[in-house]
Amino acid sequence: MRWNLKKRTTNLALKKPGGFIENIKVCLLIFSIFLRSALGADVNQMSPSPIHVLMNANSSPSLVNSVDFHPEANQFCVTFTHNHSVVIYQLDEDDRVSIFQVLQNASSKLSCPQHALFSKDGRSLLVVNWCNQTFNVYHADLNGVYQEAPIAVIPFHLPTDSFRPHGMALSPDGNYLAVAYGASKQDPRAVALYQVNDLGTAQVGFKLLSLLQGNEVEEGIPKGIAFSPDGSCLLVTFSNTNSVAIFKIDLSNKKIIPTPRQILNGTSSHISRPEDIKFNAEGNYCAVSNSDEDTITFYLFDRENNYFVNDSPSRIIKNPEAHLCFPHGLAFSSDGKYLSVTQFGPVIFDENDNLFSWGNKRDDSVVIFKLK
Repeated sequence: MRWNLKKRTTNLALKKPGGFIENIKVCLLIFSIFLRSALGADVNQMSPSPIHVLMNANSSPSLVNSVDFHPEANQFCVTFTHNHSVVIYQLDEDDRVSIFQVLQNASSKLSCPQHALFSKDGRSLLVVNWCNQTFNVYHADLNGVYQEAPIAVIPFHLPTDSFRPHGMALSPDGNYLAVAYGASKQDPRAVALYQVNDLGTAQVGFKLLSLLQGNEVEEGIPKGIAFSPDGSCLLVTFSNTNSVAIFKIDLSNKKIIPTPRQILNGTSSHISRPEDIKFNAEGNYCAVSNSDEDTITFYLFDRENNYFVNDSPSRIIKNPEAHLCFPHGLAFSSDGKYLSVTQFGPVIFDENDNLFSWGNKRDDSVVIFKLK
């Protein structure tokens, strides 16, 4: 792991034993680390076994690429890419799961939906489509049911039509949208920042503000993406380099700084072909799905200074208890009770990271863990 924080020091030894200010600074640092560890206690208490494994009910298999929780209700949306559908599930007080709504018919205009997100107020649903390379925006009625047809279909506004979306995230204030464009070794790669305009209206639009591509991103393929809790940084997973990079956003000029301020990688990180990355509700730790090792790794995060506290995970969820097979999308519920994980099952990809076979059995599903 490396970073370029000029003012950061990891040496807790006091160079001047008599320095009162130095002692105070060290004590505050130690206390903040202790506090972060205490706040992250729920992830260490969660059971390594899921409470539910929700199999794809469609007769045809699909990559189950993303999951996202509603900000105000225990509902979560899941994209079934090859089934051209988005399914919204709900959890009741007894942890029972039922289907709340399915978007799938022709009027929904879904074309290999890759990632779906609820808006920060839950009144809109955003879907990015792999095949026709568009964003769909759906509005909810007074009962929280989303319209079958999108209120808007928005193009990517990119230089060519060959970019394929993977991860997607809204900023904490809902004013910005970030997309990781990365699919196979043959496709172009980029990290994009959009400004979100008039999301709750029929005039909704996304304006491209910044695009990192080519040499500006790592040689790995960008997959997962998340805003830091304060919205000033982007965390991006890179699958081929087994790393997570933190990029600063220049908010005054509305652009992504191309030089990462920290990179988490190496054997101690236990990152192995990372897919998604998501923060818990408090923003004091994040989770990464690792498709090569069938694991979920959790990392303490300093939300005030925007860096990973350690280069090794504080917790690893793994098999056989976890029932994971190619974990992909991640989402924490807003009340901190649940973690949902989508998974592909024993699929096989070719040397260029293109889907080659569905494997010897189906396990395309959503796995739900209870954190408390």
